[in-house]
Amino acid sequence: MTRGTSRETEIDARLIDVLESIMPNYARVIRQAIADPNDPDRLTLPQLRAMQAISRAEVPGALNAQLARELQVAAPSMTAMIDGLVDRGLVDRSIDPNNRRQVLILLTETGSVRLAEMEDMMHARLQHVIAQLSPEQRQCALEGVSFLQEAIAQYHKQARESGDQ
Repeated sequence: MTRGTSRETEIDARLIDVLESIMPNYARVIRQAIADPNDPDRLTLPQLRAMQAISRAEVPGALNAQLARELQVAAPSMTAMIDGLVDRGLVDRSIDPNNRRQVLILLTETGSVRLAEMEDMMHARLQHVIAQLSPEQRQCALEGVSFLQEAIAQYHKQARESGDQ
């Protein structure tokens, strides 16, 4: 990638600084939304992300290896996390009817309800954050993060095609 003008370099540096600052702050807002210390059924952020990934699976059920890859954790760590969710009745394991050597991980009805509750709490907390912005700022923010989302997707596509991922 070639460098542009010093103004472009300044913008790039500032954008990187802002992104590096936003990511941990965003995670903190989400953790605060879901981490009620008085809730005996509270979920950790990794558990929540695992349940979200299971719910997004294209076919009912997800494989442990797929979840580990998507969440960028080691397979044994994912297995331990899923064990905890199974123990709590939030997910279940089932033999894949198309390949009996594979085990699918599915949300239980209780897990689906709990995930919806957690997502509602996250959305409410994020709505408080967004409320700090004017309607014009919200539109600009939406456009900016949409551009970034597209750029990240393109980056990952190119990395897969070149074998870097």
